[in-house]
Amino acid sequence: MGLFISDIIRNPLPAKWRNKIKYKLNSIDVFKIESQINVNSDEFKANKEAFLELLKNYKKIHREITKGGPDKAIEKHKKRGKLLGEGEG
Repeated sequence: MGLFISDIIRNPLPAKWRNKIKYKLNSIDVFKIESQINVNSDEFKANKEAFLELLKNYKKIHREITKGGPDKAIEKHKKRGKLLGEGEG
């Protein structure tokens, strides 16, 4: 006997977890995952700040890459008649 997608949709979780809170979404049972995370704790706030700093750094690097690199490198390539790609600095 094979496993069918309809079986997974009807019973997505093991039996021991099926007693948890259920919600109906387009006639499919959706189980709520309860969290023990305290968003008001100092540890959570520190982790959030650290993550936001990393994200800011990532976005800065991503903009630089998308632009085609540093301005000096872009000028150097343009002087040589090279194309820069999608960003076209």
